[in-house]
Amino acid sequence: DDDDEEKKQKKNARLGFGKHAPLGVGAFPSCSRFNHSCEPNCAQRFDAFACVIVETTRFIAKGEELTIPYVDVSLDCATRNARLQKAFAFRCDCARCVLERGS
Repeated sequence: DDDDEEKKQKKNARLGFGKHAPLGVGAFPSCSRFNHSCEPNCAQRFDAFACVIVETTRFIAKGEELTIPYVDVSLDCATRNARLQKAFAFRCDCARCVLERGS
C-alpha cells in the first residue's frame, strides 16, 4: 500500500541509501550487471564481511529493470552527470535526468 511504500522510502533516506562516500576500489562481479539510475529501485551496501548486499528500496513491477545509483543521487543533475562522465564515460538519460534537464 502507498503508506508502506512511503515509510520504506523515508527509512531508506534515513539510512543513507543512494548517497556515496568513497571507501576504496573493489571488484564485485555479482553487482556488475546492475545499471545506473538517478531514481534507483535498489541500494547496495556492504556487510561486516565486505560482501555486497543489494536490496530493493520500493515495490518492483514484474519485468522492471533493477537499478542502483553509481553516484550520490542527492546531487544536482549537472554534478551527477559530470561524475558519471568522468568515472564511467556516459551521460545519464534516466527519467529524472531528462526531467531535470527539461529535454
